[in-house]
Amino acid sequence: MSMKLLVGPEAIANYKRLAYQPWYAIAELIDNSTQSYFNNMNALKGAFKEDKKRLGHDVQLTVRVDYERDDDLLRIWDNAMGMDFQEVQNALTVAKPPANTKGRSKYGMGLKTSACWLGNQWTIKTTKLGEQKEYVVKVDVMKLAQGKDDLDLKITDNKMAEEHYTIVEIQQLNRQFQGRTLGKIREYLRSMYRHDLKSGTLNLEWRGEKLEWEGEASSNFVTAESGKAFRKELAFEVDGKPVTGWAGVLKNGGRSKAGFAILYYNRVICCQPDNAWRPGNIYGDARNDLINQRLTGEIHLDEFEMSHTKDDIAWEGNQEEEIETKLANELTDYIHEARTPHKDREGGGPSEIEKKTVIEDLRREMESPEFIDELQFEALPPEEEITENSEKIAEDTDDGKVDLPARIVLSQNEILRIKGYIRQLSPNDPYVAIKATQANEVIVTINQSHPHWSEIRGADGLHNFLKHCIYDGVSEWKARRVETKLKPATIKTIKDRLLRVRLEMIESGDFDEAAL
Repeated sequence: MSMKLLVGPEAIANYKRLAYQPWYAIAELIDNSTQSYFNNMNALKGAFKEDKKRLGHDVQLTVRVDYERDDDLLRIWDNAMGMDFQEVQNALTVAKPPANTKGRSKYGMGLKTSACWLGNQWTIKTTKLGEQKEYVVKVDVMKLAQGKDDLDLKITDNKMAEEHYTIVEIQQLNRQFQGRTLGKIREYLRSMYRHDLKSGTLNLEWRGEKLEWEGEASSNFVTAESGKAFRKELAFEVDGKPVTGWAGVLKNGGRSKAGFAILYYNRVICCQPDNAWRPGNIYGDARNDLINQRLTGEIHLDEFEMSHTKDDIAWEGNQEEEIETKLANELTDYIHEARTPHKDREGGGPSEIEKKTVIEDLRREMESPEFIDELQFEALPPEEEITENSEKIAEDTDDGKVDLPARIVLSQNEILRIKGYIRQLSPNDPYVAIKATQANEVIVTINQSHPHWSEIRGADGLHNFLKHCIYDGVSEWKARRVETKLKPATIKTIKDRLLRVRLEMIESGDFDEAAL
């Protein structure tokens, strides 16, 4: 006597209860498009050349994802190879693996599970390159669940042999996307297909927007004393399977940037900001310390098994623990660097090379004739005139559009409000104007037209300059508060003139800025 395991047709209706996220469900359909391209690359490259002649512009693999909320419609269009009758039949057969399982389409489940998760009615329209037939098949999930498995199929003859496309339209959506979810879909799709986008293989469009991926710039990795960035390639084996990728230590990190993205055939299956892989023996348990903000990278695991929803690796045996151990051994110095606060790094942050370069630059500036002339120049406007002019500039720019507002609670009854403005003033106005005469308010106006502004380089440079300007104002406020005999306005005027020295040197030809 024997017994059979039977799968009832109503199981398909339960696909909508799978633990998908919208971006993973949509990615299943994009995977089919991209894998169709990789399986037929030579034929499609030739077709794209012919398409260019016919259409008059460059053509590449393109996938367009459109979401029309008012029409309750999600559409995925591609210009990959398309499908013939048998391939459409295979695509509609549950758990029938594709002929090539060494790629992004692996289990023969993605189209069915994702489309049913997304909506209760969906349509496939496709024509294959070199064929002259278009197939349109409609799937009604609820009818299938009732055992009505005859699908509505329409075949159109006499299509142009050079046409090639697949369009999947999903309606009666099980969930609507709006607001933050739409933004997350965009960001995840951009990240998930980062390698295809960077290589120029794929043109991916989300709701009419062409998605791009720049990745982490090399300048955003911590630099060693040798001048080399903390970024390295990885390559080892676990369980006889290759593990490749890279790791790096971010200079400007954050928990949403750190952790490892895991890729399967160059498609990200888990990644930042919310789903990065954080090996426990490296990152610890749900902490937010420095290593959880700064150590980042990519791990490629093409030969491992992944979950059928393609959002994680289906680890077998001790695979995960072995990869964690080898990563920890490979990244000993990187882990140490990631855990080291910037202020504790040798040299106080910058490398020795950077420090020596800056010191030599400043020495040349301070020993210049222009600098010496400024120090020897003794005539200054009266203190009252300097203060009055600075306060007037600050008052004139206090228009309510504050660039940098801050509210500091000093005590239960005392609050200090700081207003920072960045404005286009006259080049002859000071680099910063401050009004710090009120007991509970400091107004700081930074002059974007001052010669020194053009010397600021990057976010770090701007951060330091703005901090100095704001803190000048706060220091003056505190100086007045404690009735010090210092004359802060006079000190700022001297500093203002010194900040003009580099421009004067360049204009006089005594300083070759390009040589630095």
